[in-house]
Amino acid sequence: MPLPTVIIPGYLADASVYHDMARTLQQQGLPTVTVPLRRRDWFPTIGSRSVVPILRYIDRTVKQLRDRHNSDRINPIGHSAGGWIARIYLG
Repeated sequence: MPLPTVIIPGYLADASVYHDMARTLQQQGLPTVTVPLRRRDWFPTIGSRSVVPILRYIDRTVKQLRDRHNSDRINPIGHSAGGWIARIYLG
């Protein structure tokens, strides 16, 4: 069974930008969701402030996907800053 996939948007990006990518992955049989971030959700991180609010969104999304698919692992896909935040989350 393929692992569930979580797409983590890039800095100041809205989740809607990644809907086509998520749909394509789903059509290929990969259960996929995008962390439901809005552009304004990134504002508290501007100026080198904490990314903890973004980590919370990621954590909530990962837990929901893992529960839905009864999986203890996921495939993270992070675009730009979403990639380094994914590394922070996984660490």
